Amino acid sequence: TPKVSGISPDGVPQAHDATLTITGTGFESNSTVSWNGTAVPTTFVNSTTLTIALTASQVQSLGNAQITVNNPGPGGTTTEPVAVLVYPVPTVTAVSPTSVAAGSGSTQIVVTGANYVQGSVVQIDATAYPTTYTSATSLTAQIPASAWAAGRTANVTVQNPDPEPAVSLSFSLPVTAPTPVLSAITPLIVVQGASGATITLTGTGFEANSSAQWN
Repeated sequence: TPKVSGISPDGVPQAHDATLTITGTGFESNSTVSWNGTAVPTTFVNSTTLTIALTASQVQSLGNAQITVNNPGPGGTTTEPVAVLVYPVPTVTAVSPTSVAAGSGSTQIVVTGANYVQGSVVQIDATAYPTTYTSATSLTAQIPASAWAAGRTANVTVQNPDPEPAVSLSFSLPVTAPTPVLSAITPLIVVQGASGATITLTGTGFEANSSAQWN
C-alpha cells in the first residue's frame, strides 16, 4: 500500500512547467501519480521516491491541486489525496515612463500588471530595488542612477516574496543612449610602426559601454 509523506516543492506557479518530487513508502516501478484525477508521466526513483513533470497547460487553476499515488492491481491501492498549492505569478504589462535616458539620475518608475502582493519587488536586470506596493496591479520603485549608466534595453521583472517567490516574465524598458560628440583627440599624431599608442578622446555623451573605432 503506497503512502505519501511529502511533496517538494509544496507549491507550483500557475501556468508554468514544474517538476515535483513525491516521497513516501510502498512505491513500485509501475506506480502512477495523478494530478487532479488525471494520470501524469511518473518516474520511479526508488521505493520511497517518485518524480513527475507537469506542463504549464496542466497548472492553470489557482488553489489546491490534488495528488494521489496508485499501485496497480491486483491488490493495488490509491493513496489519499495530498494538496499542492497552485499560486499566482506576477505579470508586467506596462512601465512608466516608457523609456529612460542613459545618464539619468535616480528615477521613480511605476510598474503595472497583475498578482502583486505586499512585499513584491521590482527588479531591473535581475537587481532588486526599493519598491512600494500600491495595489494588486501597481507598484512604484525608486531606481538609482547606476541602473541607467549606459544605453541598452533593460529587463523589468517583479518578484513576489516567500512562500511563493514567483518571478514575472521580463518587460523591455529602453534606456536611450545620447549621441556621442567628439571634440578633441590627444595626441593628433602617432609614430608609424610604434609598438603602441594611447589616445585620449574628449567630448560629450560618452557612456560606460561606449567604444572607439580606429579607421
